[in-house]
Amino acid sequence: MLIVPKSRRIFLFLPALLVDLGFAILLVESILYGTRLGASTSEVGWIGSAYGFSYLFMPAIIGRFGDRLPRKSCLLIAAIAQLSIAFFYRYVATKITDLIVGQLLLGVANGFHWPALEAYISEKTAISISSHTRGMANFCIAWSVGYSLGPLLAGLYSDYNIEDVLSLVVWIFAINFITVLFGLPPLRNDLKNERISVINYPNQMTSTRETSSWFIGMILYASVAKVNLTYFANYAKVSTGLAWSGSQVGVVLLLFGLGRTSYFLLGGFIKNSRRAIQCAFFIIGFLLMILTFCQDPLIIAVIMGIFGFFGGLIYLQSLELLLRQESKLKGAKAGLFESAIGLGGTLSPLFAGFLGEISLLLPFLTFACLILSFSIFDFFLAKN
Repeated sequence: MLIVPKSRRIFLFLPALLVDLGFAILLVESILYGTRLGASTSEVGWIGSAYGFSYLFMPAIIGRFGDRLPRKSCLLIAAIAQLSIAFFYRYVATKITDLIVGQLLLGVANGFHWPALEAYISEKTAISISSHTRGMANFCIAWSVGYSLGPLLAGLYSDYNIEDVLSLVVWIFAINFITVLFGLPPLRNDLKNERISVINYPNQMTSTRETSSWFIGMILYASVAKVNLTYFANYAKVSTGLAWSGSQVGVVLLLFGLGRTSYFLLGGFIKNSRRAIQCAFFIIGFLLMILTFCQDPLIIAVIMGIFGFFGGLIYLQSLELLLRQESKLKGAKAGLFESAIGLGGTLSPLFAGFLGEISLLLPFLTFACLILSFSIFDFFLAKN
């Protein structure tokens, strides 16, 4: 049961849905718009990586700093910045460099948003292990729904009128600002009372090898997820790749998001464990290997759905296990989690773009080998 009035619980998770909906639209639209402007695969890589360059450091810095401020203040700063960026995309951005700048700025804004929101929800659901697990699962369902619908809308609108979908993003971020300002329940005396978890845990020591393994795993998870959303969109769109329409790209990416959301719906009732995360990594590496040699739209759609399901498992179980055992500095832990995501999101589109100049299929094969190697290494690390 949440420590929030029943009538206001929807506002606890609504910012996650709205922000990732707007973010996913802007990200995929930037890739498709850049392709329309004649961007090369390496330039597409720069567009896809720009968000990660700023997001790499911001969550870790702001997460720790945000532990000293009301969560709502951090979320308001983020909401104002996100709305301003939406206006920039709608009325200013017309060149490839504008698309890169917009993604850089969005990374800064979201650096305020995600650690504060994750810590806020964790604090508000920490009555018991089961309520905390369900609370984090509901948070993941909310952002995943937005992250699923965003690519679909971006793909559909790219075949017709880009200005319309950018206007939609302005409205999405405006609603988010209103939600944070008026709908989000404030934390009463949050620096002293509200930030202490009700769950009690024995002191646990995490080895340096385990910490390194977790950090590398989240980087690789973010890498393959970002490649799916950026490089795959370009690969599927260009005539030398799959030559799909924007609508086809949007539908397939929607299935990726629906697969992830389907796990989040189940995740609140599943016991989290490191072994499950290890198995999910192995399955994702195997699916990427299949994707390297596949061009059939139906098979690719199925692969994307399964990929999303096990990607959701990795994300939710890693985040929930990390925040569950932290009682006071949840913002700092959430910031570290998001920075690991940011590092993977920074390097992977750029790396994939340069590999794509050699062969359009080489990025999928390379990341498949990386994921499979990591899953095997981490299995033996845990076993020993």
